[in-house]
Amino acid sequence: MTPERVQVLSLGEMADVERQLEPTFAVHRATGADIDPLVARHGPAIRAVATRGRDRLDARLLTRLPALEIIANFGVGYDSIDVDAAARRGIVVTNTPEVLNDEVADFAVALLLATVRRLPQADRFVRAGQWLQGNFPLGPTLRDRTIGLVGMGRIGKRIAQRLAAFEVPIVYHSRTARTDVPYRHYRELVAMAKDVNGAAFAPSFSARGGAFLVYANGGEKMFQGECQGAFQAVAASGSNNPLTIVESNT
Repeated sequence: MTPERVQVLSLGEMADVERQLEPTFAVHRATGADIDPLVARHGPAIRAVATRGRDRLDARLLTRLPALEIIANFGVGYDSIDVDAAARRGIVVTNTPEVLNDEVADFAVALLLATVRRLPQADRFVRAGQWLQGNFPLGPTLRDRTIGLVGMGRIGKRIAQRLAAFEVPIVYHSRTARTDVPYRHYRELVAMAKDVNGAAFAPSFSARGGAFLVYANGGEKMFQGECQGAFQAVAASGSNNPLTIVESNT
């Protein structure tokens, strides 16, 4: 007698992951508005959830999955999961730290350069044929800027390593100072925002002297708000141009 296959709820667009799950598990796919009707049909039988972390797994949804044993989050951040509710049920929650550190760091620096050097605008300028009428205006540079990093964790350290190649001063803000990095530490975010004229990263980064606030990845929304508020306060003081916000989910 063939045993019944374990039923898995896959949240988000994860075709590669689902292809690996399908030979062994019964996979149900859903995202956004499709989640509720699918859970209504299959919720009592679902024993595992695989998620990209973009769909909210709150206490209400977890109560509709009485057989759930594990939530596998394919990403570092798990702020979309009600971890306390899962813990009360004895549901295991996993994430994937270290997997994308270098990719996020690369993308963060790419976003910084694209924002400061106005690469998207220059691309549109060329595609529209405006180069036939004149040159794209010269813009700001990364030179002579102090780079401020918001956070000095695994990703923050990777970003700092890349920025060191640009030979710019690097400082950082975190709750506690690290002894394994040579950069100046700021305990207060606003204090760092007043002193930097470059960028701050991880999970988001901001650039003054422009002034730019760029979220390099999803990040925790409350922390993003704290970053934005700090740099907006400095911009409003008259020491900076209006704040430009660039957001990217990767």
